[in-house]
Amino acid sequence: MTDAAGHTKVSTRRKARELAVQVLYQADLSGMDCRRAIEVYLANFDANAKAVPYARELIVGVGDRLDAIDGDIERHSANWRLARMSVVDRAILRIAFYEIGVGGIAARVAINEALEIGRRFSTDESVPFLNGILDAYARLIEEQTAATGGGDHR
Repeated sequence: MTDAAGHTKVSTRRKARELAVQVLYQADLSGMDCRRAIEVYLANFDANAKAVPYARELIVGVGDRLDAIDGDIERHSANWRLARMSVVDRAILRIAFYEIGVGGIAARVAINEALEIGRRFSTDESVPFLNGILDAYARLIEEQTAATGGGDHR
């Protein structure tokens, strides 16, 4: 999407995901609880007010399920331990895994969003890395959904 001046318009959901990446990054580096991290972030940095509610949902959702999400990430990242991944890539993966597995977002949408955010915040090498892990996870969720007739896989 572009505006009349040719500038790219970023959706509120994308802004929320980007905010969530930044807060999860902060929480990961500092060891801070996700709920506390969002409050500290919002107290110190400007954020798009329309993006905050969905960002908060993502941050709290990931924080509440962090161990399960991290376990899922490790199971789908062949030969990569979570600790070896970049902090940015971990945050992006955590959000996408939450959205696909729990958040009710279509896998292709969550993957596309994760890859776009990866292009913005991470390295060129990260995009295929993220895509491989997310694609494997999305296939598993699709198989589980087909086998059970839908619903949350957790």
